Amino acid sequence: MGWLGKIFGGGASLEGLRKAVEQERFADARLLAEQVLGQPLAEAEIAEANRLQAAAGDGLARLNLNEGLGFQRSGNTELAAEHLQLALQQVCSADLRREIEQAAETPLIPVVETPVKDCSSESCAGCGPQEPVPPADTELALPDRDSQLELVLTSYPPPLVERYRGKSELFLQAFLLSHAGQDEVALPIWQQLPADDQDELYWFELGAVQARCGHGKEGRESLEKALQIDPGFLLAGEALVSLLISLDEADSALQHLHRCWRAGRIRPFAMST
Repeated sequence: MGWLGKIFGGGASLEGLRKAVEQERFADARLLAEQVLGQPLAEAEIAEANRLQAAAGDGLARLNLNEGLGFQRSGNTELAAEHLQLALQQVCSADLRREIEQAAETPLIPVVETPVKDCSSESCAGCGPQEPVPPADTELALPDRDSQLELVLTSYPPPLVERYRGKSELFLQAFLLSHAGQDEVALPIWQQLPADDQDELYWFELGAVQARCGHGKEGRESLEKALQIDPGFLLAGEALVSLLISLDEADSALQHLHRCWRAGRIRPFAMST
C-alpha cells in the first residue's frame, strides 16, 4: 500500500473501494471504481473492481427505486419518475433493472381515505356497523429521511455525527441527495445555503460534490476553506489529497501532507513509502 493508503486506509485503491461498498457509500464507491479501473491492475483485481462498481450502481439504483415507489404512493408522479429514471441510469443487474422498469410502467395508485358516511338518524337505511378505512401509512408512503440519514452517518466519525444531525433542513436535503448519487441536483442546493450554515462541514461536503461533478478547481478551493476553519479536519484533508492527485498535482498533495506532519496531525511513520 502506498503513502496515501497508509494515512487514509485506502484512498483510490481496491481496498478503499471495498470499504466504500461495505459502508454503503455508493456514490463515493462509483467514483473510486472509475479511478481504480484507470490504474494498472491484475486480471483478478479488474474483475473485483468491476463487481464492486456494479454493486455500487445497484445500491444507488435500489435507493432511488425505493424513493420512487414512496413518491408513487404519495401521488407525486413527477418526483417518482425522476427517481426511477435515475435508478435506470445507475442499475447494473438485469433483475433489478426489470424491477425498476416494472415500477415505471405500472405506477402504484395512491391510497385515498374514503370518507365515512354520517348516519346520525335512527331511520337511516343501511346504517350498520362500518369498518373504518385506514388512512395511507405515511411512513410507508414517503421515503424515511431519518433512516437514510442514519445509514449515511454510519460511515462518518462519531464526533461529527451529532453535528450533522443538527444541521438545517436545506443542508440535510443536499447532503442526502449527494450521498444518493444525485450530485448535479444537490450542487445548486449546496450553493444556496446561507452563511450561517457555511462551516467546515459545509465546505467539505460542497468540495466533495464539486470534485465529483468535475469542478476540480472549485472543489479544491472549498476543501481548503474547510481546512482553514479546522486545520485538523481529517476528512477534508483526505479529500483534498485525493483531489490533488486526480488533478496531477502530487507535489501539492505531498506538501499538504508534510504540513499536517509538522503540525502533528499525522504520525511521522505515515510519511514513509
